[in-house]
Amino acid sequence: MIALLLWACSPVSVPSSPSDPATVGADGGDDGGDDGVADGGDVEHAGGDPDGGDDGDDGGPPRGEYGCAAVYDADQLPVFDVEISATEWSGLQADYRSGRKEYHPIVLHHDGEAIDAAIRLKGNPNFSWFGDKLQFVVSFNETDPGGRWQGQRKLAFDASWYEPTLLRDRVSWSVMRQREHLPAACANNAVLTVNGEPYGLYANIEYFDREYLERFFGDDAATGTLWKYGEEAKSNAENADRDRLADFWSARSVADLRAPINRPDILSVRSPALLF
Repeated sequence: MIALLLWACSPVSVPSSPSDPATVGADGGDDGGDDGVADGGDVEHAGGDPDGGDDGDDGGPPRGEYGCAAVYDADQLPVFDVEISATEWSGLQADYRSGRKEYHPIVLHHDGEAIDAAIRLKGNPNFSWFGDKLQFVVSFNETDPGGRWQGQRKLAFDASWYEPTLLRDRVSWSVMRQREHLPAACANNAVLTVNGEPYGLYANIEYFDREYLERFFGDDAATGTLWKYGEEAKSNAENADRDRLADFWSARSVADLRAPINRPDILSVRSPALLF
């Protein structure tokens, strides 16, 4: 693991296509405030099943401890290969230079599967795009809104310049998942290769979207809005209630919070996900 972490922090070069080598330029990035809040599966009760979760018998993807998808199994180090053309890889580098986050078509390979997907840069361009190592969001629902892989709409690969261990978020989420009623992301580490060439080690953190809400709260209760930076509606944005958001920010006591929040029971814990 130490060797992998050292490798993850080192400059790398990858081929832009299987037959056209090119060196990664001064591209980089990290979470930088890009929580992955945007567009996770079902559990029978809050927090998932600590005894093993959903076995997938209902037709859905297999679920592990706390209802986490198999891709977040803490005992595994999944390896993903991003198959991308030289043109699209150059487009990602151009996005970095201009501060854009545009999706580019790829084929994502994992454990014998080849999945059509799209990739964009991850992180805050104004804060965290430094170094040679890019961070990514891989989306399965850009072309097909119903597209999923292991029940996920997106995967988020994080490698913050200010968090070289790639373990702090993973450990923090693990501690929070063990707290009853506390919504917390699933997470492990993952290795990315690009066109078959090693690229880097990442924190593989569950994307905060509708799937995440469904995993913790259940499908029927996952109708609230996730607010990125406390102001940008990302999930269920079409039903976002900004008046309730204003009430939340103006609250000065727990009693004040009970009006804008649909789930009063979550006020008994320090929850990272407030649903309006």
